[in-house]
Amino acid sequence: MNYPPNVKKALSLLADAGFCAYIVGGSLRDMMLKKEPHDWDITTSALPNEILSVFSDYRTIPTGLQHGTVSVIIDGGLIEITTYRIDGEYSDSRHPDSVRFTDDIALDLARRDFTVNAMAYNEQNGLVDLFSGKADLDRKVIRCVGIPEQRFCEDALRILRALRFASKLGFEIESETLSAMQSCRSRLADISRERIQTELFGILCGQTAERTVGLMCSLGIDSYVFCREENSPLTYAGLDKLENKPETRIAYLLRNDEYPVKSAVAVMRSLRSSNASLTAVTATVRGITQPLPKPTPENARRLMNAYGKHLDSVLDILSVIGDAEEVSRIRELIRIEAESSNCRSLSELKLRGNDISELGIASGKAIGIILERLLDEVIKDPEKNTRTYLLERAKYISTEISTPRKE
Repeated sequence: MNYPPNVKKALSLLADAGFCAYIVGGSLRDMMLKKEPHDWDITTSALPNEILSVFSDYRTIPTGLQHGTVSVIIDGGLIEITTYRIDGEYSDSRHPDSVRFTDDIALDLARRDFTVNAMAYNEQNGLVDLFSGKADLDRKVIRCVGIPEQRFCEDALRILRALRFASKLGFEIESETLSAMQSCRSRLADISRERIQTELFGILCGQTAERTVGLMCSLGIDSYVFCREENSPLTYAGLDKLENKPETRIAYLLRNDEYPVKSAVAVMRSLRSSNASLTAVTATVRGITQPLPKPTPENARRLMNAYGKHLDSVLDILSVIGDAEEVSRIRELIRIEAESSNCRSLSELKLRGNDISELGIASGKAIGIILERLLDEVIKDPEKNTRTYLLERAKYISTEISTPRKE
């Protein structure tokens, strides 16, 4: 197997010091699948203080000494090195209350989640595969190590990890593992919403997201993930046709709720999402629940103003659920407008709020109203975006909105 020189160096240093050490976990799984690992994990018989001693000439980070993990930087690359361990009880459905170090690689592998993640490799001993992980990789199957219910009761997040791996790798989930996921799903209520969001985003960005979300719904797991007030089913058919962005795909899933924007806000807040993600989802939902206007230059500018950087997501979804040819025509107009100097937003208007304020014709809320009126005119006719014209119009609009209407 091929792996980077810095990983070989770490294994050699541990072996030279008299310890056993193996590449393990996701890094080995990806290597066996001919994929480039994003990070590297080594498990070793060395105790944490012994790991620190072996790598005393390198920068080390005590990532989780109480759990036996030390991060080592070798030739600019980060490697996580963890002592063989046995996990204690899991009272919070997420983390072991304690760990016990061991010198037996078999006991370390036995505590892991899925067979495809429970293999180890070094050049001296070759592949250590006690749970038929390679066979499951070849069969494209996700299967728990040992008793599935026990694995999910220990750490309920593994339920979503199984779905993420299935979506990412395009694998099936073994039947007993599936059954345990369903029976243990209520334990997801004990998992932090931030961790659930991370796994959900991974599921939605996988190569078989549509199939996996369907599986999540059939197992009743979706209600613990999305926490919607709605009882209507998620609409996931066509999900794989969308651009690979989690916010776009969440908006797609929620589009048929009775109050989709309200539902989107509630879901994203429940997931403790960032303001940027919340805004992206709600803006996209708002866009896809509005009728697509006729493909004209003016309407292209209005769409660009209304949805800004989220417009691509709106159009991506509309091309799946609506008239793809009509969306293609408006996309072309948007491309032309983007290359032009035409005004599409307040920031491109040749007049600022300070300009209006200095004239003394309006202040506060009135300035905002005036600017929006001016922008509407300029989007309709870009030639009007001149300072001279806009100043004169600002004076007129100020008079208009300050004069009481006659009953």
